[in-house]
Amino acid sequence: MEENTIKKLVKLRLVVYNLGVEHNLWKSLEDNGAREMLDYIFPKTGNIAFYNLVVETVKAAHKDYVPVGEYSLYKLPVQFEEEILSYLKANPDDESFAPEANPIQYLETLSTITCSPSLEPVFIGAIKDSGIETILKIAAFHYLSIFNDNTNSYPYFE
Repeated sequence: MEENTIKKLVKLRLVVYNLGVEHNLWKSLEDNGAREMLDYIFPKTGNIAFYNLVVETVKAAHKDYVPVGEYSLYKLPVQFEEEILSYLKANPDDESFAPEANPIQYLETLSTITCSPSLEPVFIGAIKDSGIETILKIAAFHYLSIFNDNTNSYPYFE
């Protein structure tokens, strides 16, 4: 996976997490001091530890929407997760960790592929056919729908 794709994926995960917190889809990890605690315990890699906690938190929230055996933005194939983690270990202070000033606008910018809206979880294709870049753009479209239109159109793929 290219470095730019990894950065986009990390940023998208964090943007969706923050918007989900704003829309009460999952609890804020910052409210209970998780970030500060992880920064204290892991002074050099607190960002990575917090990022992993975010991924696991939102993955758990997605379990009711993503069919067993399918992938989602927070549950990628192992080789992708390993590439992301390797990149983050080499770049623990990457700008992808920085909060997005306008998260909805970020989703709109990334959402360059128009899809049919859905009110429920939606299958968006296969990585092997579309590629991860296309999957991210389609996922951004559906997450934007979740936050703008209050749907449950959680995207999943194979």
